[in-house]
Amino acid sequence: PGFEAEMKKLCADCTVIYQNANADVALQQQQFNSVLTQGAKVIVLDPVDSAAAAALVTLAQSQGVKVIAYDRPIPDAPADYYVSFDNKGIGQAIAESLLIVGGIALLGAVPYALRGLVDFRNVLFFGLPGMAGTYLGAWLSRFVSGQVQLLTFALVMLLAAYFMARPLPLKRQEGGRTPWKIVLEGLFVGALTGFVGVGGGFLIVPALVLLGGLPMHLAVGTSLLIIAMKSFAGFYKYLHLLPALGLSVNYQVAGLFVLVGFLGSLLGGRVAVRLPQESLKRGFALFLVAMGVFIVAQNVG
Repeated sequence: PGFEAEMKKLCADCTVIYQNANADVALQQQQFNSVLTQGAKVIVLDPVDSAAAAALVTLAQSQGVKVIAYDRPIPDAPADYYVSFDNKGIGQAIAESLLIVGGIALLGAVPYALRGLVDFRNVLFFGLPGMAGTYLGAWLSRFVSGQVQLLTFALVMLLAAYFMARPLPLKRQEGGRTPWKIVLEGLFVGALTGFVGVGGGFLIVPALVLLGGLPMHLAVGTSLLIIAMKSFAGFYKYLHLLPALGLSVNYQVAGLFVLVGFLGSLLGGRVAVRLPQESLKRGFALFLVAMGVFIVAQNVG
């Protein structure tokens, strides 16, 4: 409405054609071609995928149609104009959030490690492949809509909740699992988290319990260290990007959040170690059910 109102002020005779692709790359391409056919003179494009949008920009410019890229730049085929509300600020916020999550997870893992509740073998063979698998999942996510991604995530959470809530406890294999199996499991979970585009903390714990056969307390401590590794890897990338944009990380604010979060994790950890394994596992299963049902309700209907 605000865009249409401003357009009326600038050009009373102009017609605004609004279409929403709902994070679907293929649908956005169809809509783009449709407005070109209808004779659009200027197209404001909020690209679902910058790489896929390059072909659309080239097509429009070949027909003399101006393209304004909104919110997300299109490096492979620069649009005529680029508009953003606060992309730089968002990039800084993402970098600081990664630092905060990584710091809280790393400090939170220390008490678990001191109690012998971190499986470093799984950190190595599950965590590192999981980081690589995230890139594969992110690449695959380009071919489906955002709704499909979220519904897939909800389905996985509901399935994980079902298996975690089973009355019979899962027992670890004698001698532990072979490294190649752990690597494959890490790749799978990493690809899944990259595909759905959400933090992997929701999936790492059930994966370590269900696939790795770890007791719940051990899975929680191990997952904290894996989350810290993934967060710091992402933070490292932004750390080199921000100076080029004239930005920097506010370490004082990030440090305050890490401190408060760490105190909260200490409290939660002290409560968790006093709970029976089965109670903790079923409580986490109920949380997964609530999240899964919420996501389904938001995307179906």
